[in-house]
Amino acid sequence: MVLIRTSGWVRAYWLTAALTIFGLGIAVFFVVRTPRGRAMRDRLVLRIPLVGDIIRHLATARLAAHVGLLHEAGIPVLEALRTGADLTGQAVLAGQLRLAREAVAAGQPLSAALPRNHAFPSFVVPTLRAGETSGQLGDALRHIETYAATRAKERLLTALALLEPALISLLTSIVGFTALSFFLPLMQLLGGLNPR
Repeated sequence: MVLIRTSGWVRAYWLTAALTIFGLGIAVFFVVRTPRGRAMRDRLVLRIPLVGDIIRHLATARLAAHVGLLHEAGIPVLEALRTGADLTGQAVLAGQLRLAREAVAAGQPLSAALPRNHAFPSFVVPTLRAGETSGQLGDALRHIETYAATRAKERLLTALALLEPALISLLTSIVGFTALSFFLPLMQLLGGLNPR
C-alpha cells in the first residue's frame, strides 16, 4: 500500500516536487555565496562524521604547507597567516585563523592565539607550541602538514571502504521493499483461498 500510494503521489505531483527541489537548489546556491551562508554551510559540513574530519585535516594540511612555505621564504608571520586563512577553503577555519592573527599581532604566540574551541585538529596547538618554544616553527608546520595529510588520506580510505557496504545495504533495502510489496499481497491472496 505504501508503494502504491507513493507511486500515485509521484504521478500526481511530480512537477510540483521537481519545481520545489529546483527552487530549493537555487536558493541554497545563492545563500551559500554569501559569507554568512558559506560559514553556516562549512560549520554543518565539519559536523558530518568522517567527512568533516577529512575536510578539517585537508584544510589544515593546506594551511600548514602555505604558511610554512611563506615563513621559510622570509615572509612575516602575520602576512603568512592572512594568506593562509584565504587558502584554507573553509570559512570556519579561516575565521578562527583571522582571530588568531589579530591576537598574534597583539603579541601572543600562535599556539595560544587560536580560540579555545577551535575547529582545527587537536594536534595542531601542541605542535605549534613545541615549534615556537624551540624556534623551529617551519619544522613544526611541516610536521603538521605531513601528519594532517596522512590522517586525511587514512580517513578518506576508510570512507571509501564504508561506501560500498552502505550502497549495497541501500540497494538491498529498496529491492527487498519492492519484493515485499509484491509477494505479501500475493501470499495473503493465496492464503485466503479455500482449498476445495
